[in-house]
Amino acid sequence: MTAARNRRRMARLAPPKEKGSETCMVSGCKEDAARSISADKLKKTLSGVSLKTDSRRIHICKTHYRQFRKKTKGERELERLGW
Repeated sequence: MTAARNRRRMARLAPPKEKGSETCMVSGCKEDAARSISADKLKKTLSGVSLKTDSRRIHICKTHYRQFRKKTKGERELERLGW
């Protein structure tokens, strides 16, 4: 199965998400959460960000996830080359 076909299949099988069930855990942000990542990784990468909670995994919105991805781009490329 191709990757795109598999994603579509999984989207059909996944239970529907409730709108507004989770919000971004970055203080001052009220957007809906799109991803869940490790709090330690986010704190290391985006040092100026303060969080609403001290849990191990945090939910972040699309905007903050995009910032996280931009900051870790070089690190992720090095990990892929190590294969």
